[in-house]
Amino acid sequence: MLILNGVTLVDQGNATNSVGVTGRWFTLDLPAGTNTGTLTLTLPPASILTQPSGGIGFVGDSFSFSVSALGNGLNFQWQKDSNNIPDATNSILTLANLALTDAGNYQVVITNPGGVTNSAIATLQVIQPVTNTIYLDHFFGASGALNGRTPDTATIASRTWIAASGWTTDGTRANVPNSTINAFLPFTPVSGRLYRLSADINCVGSGSADWISLGFANGTNTGSAWQLVNNPVGWMLARDSGSTISANQTFLGPGQAGVSDTGVYPTGVMNYAILLDTRPNNPSAWTFTFLVNSNVVEPATVFGGNGPVISSIGLGMMGNGGSGYVDNFTLTACGSSASFIILQPQGGSFVAGATINLAVAVGGTVPFSYQWQKIRATFPMPTMQR
Repeated sequence: MLILNGVTLVDQGNATNSVGVTGRWFTLDLPAGTNTGTLTLTLPPASILTQPSGGIGFVGDSFSFSVSALGNGLNFQWQKDSNNIPDATNSILTLANLALTDAGNYQVVITNPGGVTNSAIATLQVIQPVTNTIYLDHFFGASGALNGRTPDTATIASRTWIAASGWTTDGTRANVPNSTINAFLPFTPVSGRLYRLSADINCVGSGSADWISLGFANGTNTGSAWQLVNNPVGWMLARDSGSTISANQTFLGPGQAGVSDTGVYPTGVMNYAILLDTRPNNPSAWTFTFLVNSNVVEPATVFGGNGPVISSIGLGMMGNGGSGYVDNFTLTACGSSASFIILQPQGGSFVAGATINLAVAVGGTVPFSYQWQKIRATFPMPTMQR
């Protein structure tokens, strides 16, 4: 008799049940003169190697949960708020076309002959995103050194350029001669956002050794090679316009780690963009995506480790005989936004006994909550928009 986790599989030589156990040999040594015996085996329940991770999703986008587990005969059942999700029986759960109602607590229940294992709870927030401009610089205004200049639009304190003396602006764009020089603006990402760093770049050089870089970094060293200082992450380089020797490249970082050729050869001014997705709760799951002229040249790539360390964004120039210019340097953040009042409630004079309505119109990321007050005293019930 062979018994596995309380289930009789073989009884007097006849198979009575089956179970998915592979890669195992079972031996039963019987005393002399005995031809029957019982072998009882107990398999352990599933062991979770990687727990599902929650985060923030945008309305209309997709969001995926995944779990990695070890064990035999594994079965998966995903749940939302402790209720089974129909047909959600794989190790990966993907929610497409997110709605606000998809927000909640998700987990997966894993069963096998050894028992039941519940994953950790992963919380998903779903918001209607708002896009805000953090930096925008057309380099309008007086010409001169870029260092110390405030971008045309800036929403971060201490927001002036920290730039090597070679970076200048002529009032319409930032110019750079041949040398190894960098320029930075302060920036530290927060979770729950989709950042887009972009610029129009034209590198006018004498060969593939001349290029202008764009990306994220951790430092403001302006006088050394971009790729060797400040631990740059999520960055890309624009080579000499007209170069047919080497294509533009992207780097996951830090430094020159994670290099990839884009297959795109520059042909004058091109728009370069880097997406930093910080919506996953775990910074190690944050991703970088690279685009040239709005076309993805390197799809979303997970950074890994403990996540990227970022304190600045910027530009760099590496050149033996090149120069170039940059325009429309932009950093935006798509994510939640604090509520703001569009239309204030209107008071007035009214006859005693009359019924009046007070209403407010608001903007920002839904859902909103309301609490009306009279002379700063809270009403016990009115918590609606009207």
